[in-house]
Amino acid sequence: MDRTTWTRDEMAAFAAAHGLADASPEEIERMATLAAKVTDVGARIPRMPAKDHEPANTFKVPQ
Repeated sequence: MDRTTWTRDEMAAFAAAHGLADASPEEIERMATLAAKVTDVGARIPRMPAKDHEPANTFKVPQ
C-alpha cells in the first residue's frame, strides 16, 4: 500500500483493526503523524529488485 498521509479516521480504523480500538484521539493523531514519517524513511531503504537477485548464502554450518 502506497501511503504518504493518513486521515484521523483512516488511522483510527487501522489501529482498531490491529487491536488498538481504545486509543485516545491524541494517540491516533500521533500515530497518523508518525506513519507519514515511517513511510518516508521506509521508502529510502534500498531493496533488491527480486529475491532471486539477493546474495547467495555463504554461511556453512560447522560439522
